[in-house]
Amino acid sequence: RRVRTKGFRVQIFSGANRSDAVSVQNGFLRQYSDMAAYINYEEPNFRVKVGDFRTRSEANTFMRKIRGQYSNVFVFVEDIWVWQ
Repeated sequence: RRVRTKGFRVQIFSGANRSDAVSVQNGFLRQYSDMAAYINYEEPNFRVKVGDFRTRSEANTFMRKIRGQYSNVFVFVEDIWVWQ
């Protein structure tokens, strides 16, 4: 079953335009169809965060992999979804 736990996500977009956030999310999902992408709204910005990483090391490895494709790439501590 899927449960929430503390983990890490990589932010790939932050901006005020919702359609830009959706566009970035869709582009990411086309390239990484096996990974989840989430849009959150934290006034005044929409943020796109990807992945459900259990460790900071996993998140940092993925962040380095995609850093050239996206600007404003950061790792955040968040509740994530994992299978148990």
